[in-house]
Amino acid sequence: MKNKLEYSSLLDNINEVNISTANNVAGQIAAKVKERRQELGLTKTEMAFRAGVKYTHYCRFEQTGEIPFKELLQIGFALNALPDFDNLFASRQYKSLDEVPTELQDIPKSRKINDDNGDYFTYQQYVMTEIARCIECDIARALRPKPATVHEDYWGIISFEIHKTKVTIMFFPQYFKSLKEAESYLASQYNVVKSDYKEVCPENSWKIFEDTVVFQSMDTAGTSDDEQIPVLHSIRHYTYDRYPFDALVLTDETIETMKEAYRQIRVAGIYVNCVDWMMTVYDRRDLEAKQEDALHKRLKDELAAFDKEFKTKNWTESR
Repeated sequence: MKNKLEYSSLLDNINEVNISTANNVAGQIAAKVKERRQELGLTKTEMAFRAGVKYTHYCRFEQTGEIPFKELLQIGFALNALPDFDNLFASRQYKSLDEVPTELQDIPKSRKINDDNGDYFTYQQYVMTEIARCIECDIARALRPKPATVHEDYWGIISFEIHKTKVTIMFFPQYFKSLKEAESYLASQYNVVKSDYKEVCPENSWKIFEDTVVFQSMDTAGTSDDEQIPVLHSIRHYTYDRYPFDALVLTDETIETMKEAYRQIRVAGIYVNCVDWMMTVYDRRDLEAKQEDALHKRLKDELAAFDKEFKTKNWTESR
């Protein structure tokens, strides 16, 4: 009995410090990743793309240290740091009993786990909490003052195959700072001459080439039946203003929808947490009415507390 009580006391002490300790470690890891990213001269957008994670997830990681473990591994891979994960949870080798921490010596050598009242929904609760947190962060981003727009002004090349009745895109667009730069690129890559698209294109496709500079390749594209198809390269001027990629600009209606999504997920989480609490604290084979009453009281109290929190919530700040 003594060992059991001491072990329980040890777990209580661990629970008091593990959250703050984990947050500190997560923050330190995020700071190291940020420092490494800056050393490589990468923007957040570039880093997220290189790691294959959502931009919002990466930004939240640098700010809070919070990120799914799989995505942390992807970031580690992008920074060539996966070997650093090899030492996680590696078994420590003790040379003598004196090196073993006292609290570990006091833990019973074996103990039976009662599967009938374990933590039923631990992982699911974590997932629900993360989803709610992500929505909360995005709402806060959307409510920030709208940033200045970024002016885009560039020239793009799109290549087309000209069939008898239709025009199909041959290559994805390529972008350049000026018309001269785009034309020089075409001249260096292809054997081209300026062309009047109306001479080779079906009339129903002329609109595609309006307000563009068109070059025709002197080399044709071949098909499986040896048909030779003319190829046109269209250079179009693009100019528009847009918000930065890291800005989240949403309508009021969409923001209200996200708030309702957040509310429903949090409410669902309260129900799951209360049921999990009942099934963990009490043996399912011996549920008494008073124990179920305790569940309903706890559920009522937590829903009331959340309702008050939700009505007074400052959405411009995320946890």
